[in-house]
Amino acid sequence: MSRSRITIREVAAKAGVSYQTVSRVINNSPKVSPETRERVERVINELDYRPNAIARSMARGRSLNLACLAPNLSDFTFAHIIEGAQASAMEHGYYLLTASASEAEIFSQLIGELIKSRHTEGLL
Repeated sequence: MSRSRITIREVAAKAGVSYQTVSRVINNSPKVSPETRERVERVINELDYRPNAIARSMARGRSLNLACLAPNLSDFTFAHIIEGAQASAMEHGYYLLTASASEAEIFSQLIGELIKSRHTEGLL
């Protein structure tokens, strides 16, 4: 049985700081001394801590999700464009969700659902 995910509080305890300080380190706040930053980063690497994307988006009030719709995902042209969009999204801290719909009516419905849901911040 695999161990559950490491939490920000476990990182804080091992580094001897508050979870807020760990958050400041993760978010690159200038309000952390270089020594503390180094200690927290060392513990983050040692424990292989990965921030929870859902928790981060809730705290920020933003989903950091973009949606990409295409007529199909197997056509080389669409796949190539989506691959580039995904790389660019990741560079800017976003996640790219992809879906396909070959029929115009379904395509329109998907667009409407994505806009209404507010789970995405942009649509390609």
